[in-house]
Amino acid sequence: MDEYYDEITECKDTIMNALLDNETIFKLLDNKNIEDSTDLPWTSIFPYIKIPKILDKVESYICFKVDVPSPVSEKNQYLENLHVIVYVMSHIDHVQNDSFKGTRFDNLAAEVKKTLNNIHGKWIGDLMCVSNKEDIIEKAFPCRIMVFKTKDITGAVNV
Repeated sequence: MDEYYDEITECKDTIMNALLDNETIFKLLDNKNIEDSTDLPWTSIFPYIKIPKILDKVESYICFKVDVPSPVSEKNQYLENLHVIVYVMSHIDHVQNDSFKGTRFDNLAAEVKKTLNNIHGKWIGDLMCVSNKEDIIEKAFPCRIMVFKTKDITGAVNV
């Protein structure tokens, strides 16, 4: 099985584990069918971009993908820039709750940002959020789309 394990899979595992370790994310996702954070992968947190199939299912989701658009330089093909795109979405009927201020997807996005900003992995440079935009997925799922990019050793964000 390890022969198919590559740096993108390792990066996704690192991100998934960081999200699972955040108790606030678990509480905000508020999936009634899940008892603890170890059950979140593939039900509420997906390591790929997933559009909810059932528009009337009142839940929230975190989906992310990892892109490697280019090496850091032409001279060193082994060091790669890393882009992580995260979708945080909530069903329209799952957006508001009396236990927090603002929207569920905004609060989830804030926790994702806290969790992933400066996360360390085997890739070169820490992650930094460079974009955080509100959008809508389908008609029932408002969301935030966040882009994280790696910083180089000087702290500058790689393009």
